[in-house]
Amino acid sequence: MPVFFGIGPVGRSMSQSARTAEPVAAAEPWRHFPAGSSPRMAQVRAMIEQAAGLTANVLITGEFGTGKKWAARNIHALSSRSDRPFVPVNCGAVSPDRLESELFGHEKGAFTGASSARVGRLEAADGGTLFLDEIDQMRMPVQVRLLRVLQEGVFERVGSNKG
Repeated sequence: MPVFFGIGPVGRSMSQSARTAEPVAAAEPWRHFPAGSSPRMAQVRAMIEQAAGLTANVLITGEFGTGKKWAARNIHALSSRSDRPFVPVNCGAVSPDRLESELFGHEKGAFTGASSARVGRLEAADGGTLFLDEIDQMRMPVQVRLLRVLQEGVFERVGSNKG
């Protein structure tokens, strides 16, 4: 599962789309990207098409409003994963105390209020694409866990004892 990272400023609120998996129509891959015929836009589209053919993780950088999420959606839509979920997570909009559980899920009783097991965004994106926006807002311990996922391709839910 490729993971796309977006780095940008903090302060945006978490939208409904950031809380749920979003289907992306493969038949309309460019519908999510702004129109434009400049040489720079042609370069951006070429990079998106190139990235869509890879199974590697992608780092997308840019200022607020430059289209990082749209680029990730188009990479997903043009990829062989287009029939699988596209799951965006705005790391800056999720409470730092909840982000680990949000990404990795949790087992029943893992912490106060965990009355049932919960699937995290990593599991929800299985076979599809996980887009992590504002990763620069992620605490170091969560970054370490995410690095393990990227390197080894495995993770555990919060509170799991299957280590």
